[in-house]
Amino acid sequence: MQFDIEKFSTASFEARTAAVDVPDLAGFFKNEKGKKKQKPVFVVRGLTGEELASVNEAVQRNQNLTQLIEGLVSGNGKDKAKAVQEAIGVAGEKVPDDLVKRFALLRMGCVDPVITQEVAVKLGKAFPTVLYELTNRILQLTGQGSIVAGE
Repeated sequence: MQFDIEKFSTASFEARTAAVDVPDLAGFFKNEKGKKKQKPVFVVRGLTGEELASVNEAVQRNQNLTQLIEGLVSGNGKDKAKAVQEAIGVAGEKVPDDLVKRFALLRMGCVDPVITQEVAVKLGKAFPTVLYELTNRILQLTGQGSIVAGE
C-alpha cells in the first residue's frame, strides 16, 4: 500500500484528547447548584510538533538559567542572584529538567482547566503523582498523533 500524499496534504487534523480522573484533587472542584456532582477530571490533549519542541527548549532554558545563577552566586552578586532566583520561583534550588519538562507539558497540554506555570509548580509540589499521571497521558496522546477531523 502506498502513502497517499495528496489525501494527507488536504486532510484537516485535530488534537487527540482524553479525560483524566484526578480523585486526589476532588476537594478543589466546585459543585454547581442544582447539578449532579461530577467526577474530578482534567481534560488533556496531545501536543503539536512545535509545542513539543517548545517543551524541549524549556529544559534547555532551565539548564542555561542554572548556569547563569551559579555564575552570579560565584561572584559578588549573591544578593542579585537570590533576587533572580526568587523572581523566577526556584529559590536557590536547581529545578530538575524532568520537572521543567512536565510543567511545560502540563501548561501546553491541559485543556480544562487551563494551567499556568505557577499552578503547575504548585501541583508538582503538592500532588507530584497527579502531575506525572497527567503529563504521561499528554505524552501518550502526543505519540498517538492527531486525529483526522470529522472521523
